[in-house]
Amino acid sequence: AENREKNKESGALRRWILRNQHVIKPVGKVIQERLQTLREEISNRGSMLESERQEVLALMNLGFMFTIGKDGGFTYRDGQLLVGAALGDFSVVEFGTGEGKTYTSAIGLVLQYLQSPKGQPAVQLVTTDTFAADNLKEVKKLLDFVGVGSGKLDANMSDEDKQKLLQSDGIVYSGVSTFFFEYLKDEGDKRKIFYNKDGVQLQYMINIDEIDSILIDQAANAYIIS
Repeated sequence: AENREKNKESGALRRWILRNQHVIKPVGKVIQERLQTLREEISNRGSMLESERQEVLALMNLGFMFTIGKDGGFTYRDGQLLVGAALGDFSVVEFGTGEGKTYTSAIGLVLQYLQSPKGQPAVQLVTTDTFAADNLKEVKKLLDFVGVGSGKLDANMSDEDKQKLLQSDGIVYSGVSTFFFEYLKDEGDKRKIFYNKDGVQLQYMINIDEIDSILIDQAANAYIIS
C-alpha cells in the first residue's frame, strides 16, 4: 500500500512537470542566484546558519526534481536529505548500497562548497578514478542546474589545469590515490597546485567515500600514511 501511494505521488509530480516545462529554466536561475547570495553571506560571516542549511536542502531538492528526478517524478527522500545535511556538517554516516549515495553526497558537497573559502572547491574523494568519473557524471546535471561548477582531477592534466581546478569555486571529484599523490608531488618540489599565489597552503573541505576502507584497509599505503 505504501509503495502504491508513492507511485501515485511520483506519477502526479511527473505529470505536473510535463505540463510546466516552461518553469524549469526560470526556477534554475532563481536557485543559482540564491546559492551565490548564500555563498557571499556565509563567506562574509564565516559560518552557516541552520536556517540557511535548511534552505539549501530545499533548493537542492527542487533542483533534483527538475533534473535527475524529472522523468520519474522523484525528489530526494527524507532520509537522503537527512544524510546529506549530516555530510555537510562533516559527520561520518553509514549509507547502504542502492540507497542513492552518489546523489545524496551531492547535497553534502554543495553545503561544504558554500562554507569553503573563495577560490577553493569542496572535494569528493572516492576509491578509484573510474568511480570519480562515474559519480561526477551522475550528478553533473544537478550541479549545473543549481549553478555549482564541477570537475575531475586527472593525473594527466597539466599543472596549470590542476591549479585552476583546485583553486576555483565549485566541487572536485578525484580518486583518493590521485589526489594524495598530486599533493605529495606538489609538496615535494613545486608548491604550486595546492598553494596560493602568496605561498600559503590551501585547506580543503573533503568528503571521503568508503572512509573505513581508505583509513583502515588501505592504511599501510604510503599515500594514506602521508
